[in-house]
Amino acid sequence: TEQHAAELARMNAAIEADRARHQQEAEQLRAELADQKTANQAATADRDQVRAELATVKAKAEAADQTHQDQRKSAAQEAHRAAEHMTKAQAERDRARQEASTAREEAAKLRGQVEALQTQAADQLRALAMRQAPGAEDGQPVTKTAKGKKGE
Repeated sequence: TEQHAAELARMNAAIEADRARHQQEAEQLRAELADQKTANQAATADRDQVRAELATVKAKAEAADQTHQDQRKSAAQEAHRAAEHMTKAQAERDRARQEASTAREEAAKLRGQVEALQTQAADQLRALAMRQAPGAEDGQPVTKTAKGKKGE
C-alpha cells in the first residue's frame, strides 16, 4: 500500500508535470500565434501601402505624355515588386494560419491526454482507497466470503 501510494504520488507528480509542460507549450504557442498575427498585420499594412503607392504611380503614368515613358516603365516594375510582396505576405499569412491550426489541434490532443491521465489517476486513487477501506487488514483488499457453497 505504501508502494501504491508512492506510485500514485509519482504518477500524480508526473501528470502534474505533464500538465504544467502542456500549459507552458500552449502559452508558447499562443505567443507564437500572436507574433504571427503581428507579422501578418504588418504585412497587410505593407501590402496596403504598396497598393496605394501603385495606384498613385499608375495615375501619374496615365497622365504623362511620351516624355514620361521611363516613368511608365518604372511604375510597371514597382507593380511587379508590389505583386511579389503581396504574394509573399499572403504566403506568410497562410503559413501562420496553418501553424495556428496545428497548434489548436496539438493543444486539443494534449488536453485529451491530460484528461485521460487525470481519469486514470482518479481511478487508481479510488482503487487504493477501496483497498484501505475499514474492514481490510494490513492493507489487503476486503474480500467477500463466497455464498451458497455447501460443505464449508
